[in-house]
Amino acid sequence: MDRQVLVNIFENVFQPTVNQALIEWFLNGLQAQAEVTLTDETTYVVAFNSDNRFPKLILGAENLTSLTATVGDLNEGDEVYFRITQDGTGARTIAWGGGWEAAGGTDPTVTASTDAVDVFKGVVHGGKVLLVALAQNIAELTI
Repeated sequence: MDRQVLVNIFENVFQPTVNQALIEWFLNGLQAQAEVTLTDETTYVVAFNSDNRFPKLILGAENLTSLTATVGDLNEGDEVYFRITQDGTGARTIAWGGGWEAAGGTDPTVTASTDAVDVFKGVVHGGKVLLVALAQNIAELTI
């Protein structure tokens, strides 16, 4: 698919901040970790660093009672993104642990439906990840 076609789709479907995150993710090769399927974990640490700025987690078998973030060698103002996907059962929940700050002071809730995909954008601030944008329940684009 042509790069400009994807850019046009993003610009017409998503909010500008989410649009930029998706363009960087799909088109500009933002560093990404391999998908991690959480099957027995009730706690998990998302370890952001300069070589891993786009972790991809698949929720499964357990609700996360503590999702913690660390920022490694990142600097104040660096942007990070992460994707959370529900498994085929869905309805998994997340309790946000240390290392996060939520814009507006309210922790986000992940989409509960089966196979739902949520993409979060964060900015490193004071040694934590400030969650500043969220695209929820992203559907697969059919072209």
